[in-house]
Amino acid sequence: INTEDCFFPHLENLFVFEDVSDRVNSRLEDISYKIEDIKQILTQYLEPQVFIGKHCNHPHACNFKKSCWKDIPKASIFTIPRLSSNKIDELVQSNIFDIEDIPIDFELTPKQQNYVDLVLANHPDINSKEIQKVLSHLKYPLHFFDIETHNPAIPRFNGLKPYEQFIFQYSCHILQKDGSVQHYEYLHTEYSDPRIYVIQSLINHIQSTGTIVVYHKSFEGSILTKLGNAFPEYESFLLSIVNRLWDLEEIFKKYYKHPYFYGQTSIKKVLPVLVPSLSYDILDIKRGDEAQAMWDLMINTVDDSKKNKIIQNLKDYCQLDTLAMVKIYQALLKV
Repeated sequence: INTEDCFFPHLENLFVFEDVSDRVNSRLEDISYKIEDIKQILTQYLEPQVFIGKHCNHPHACNFKKSCWKDIPKASIFTIPRLSSNKIDELVQSNIFDIEDIPIDFELTPKQQNYVDLVLANHPDINSKEIQKVLSHLKYPLHFFDIETHNPAIPRFNGLKPYEQFIFQYSCHILQKDGSVQHYEYLHTEYSDPRIYVIQSLINHIQSTGTIVVYHKSFEGSILTKLGNAFPEYESFLLSIVNRLWDLEEIFKKYYKHPYFYGQTSIKKVLPVLVPSLSYDILDIKRGDEAQAMWDLMINTVDDSKKNKIIQNLKDYCQLDTLAMVKIYQALLKV
């Protein structure tokens, strides 16, 4: 697919034609050997002995992962940040899965060793002074903001390229200095370009002052910047939002580390530790890629009851993203 110079509505050059005969022919010889290996495996009565590793999730999660990984501890070697496949394989082949069993002389980077030490201590590492310093720079009213996007292979709306992301939903909780909270949201429910409607809703609900808190700032920043490029008459407004973005995740990358984050800083890892009363588990939609798929299903659904159910599920998911940030922020104030 041509992702460089194909733009809707001109899709005549959507596909790029390339002769890959040489690459295919170079692999043909290997196929016959692999077929023979597969046939031999099928004749055996015992399952093949294959070490687990990162390959269990690539290119997709293996259907047997639940069985093969059932005895792997939560704080395993696989949670060590950026540990290379070679080092993981070295530990696996020595039957080492628990962080406690890693040899003292096993080579790790300083960040990886810090994580291992954190798990072994089984105690959070919290720099409360730095957290207080960072939070003191935020300006009320605080906007806790999250968006959902879609990126279909075949572009649908004016000026979009194949796989280019566009926003179809947002949620925003606004926390005032007196502690009061208002919630605003927008979800596009029709098969039409949602971008201008999202912009108009943002104009009505995003206040001209105050910090805009997000989780993983680069995503929201890039989407809003591209939105401003596509609709130049609203660019200054959208860039004013981008310029006020602040990334809540940075706290957990730098100043608040917990063994029960298991080497990650995503909101779905942080929330159960800081705010156990909130959970994504009760939702019908639990991940951003699910929201993307369900939005596609919703706008093509003609049954009103089914469509309304999906609409509510989408709103519940996006709303929890921003409510979670409010509650995490409030928990950090107590720190």
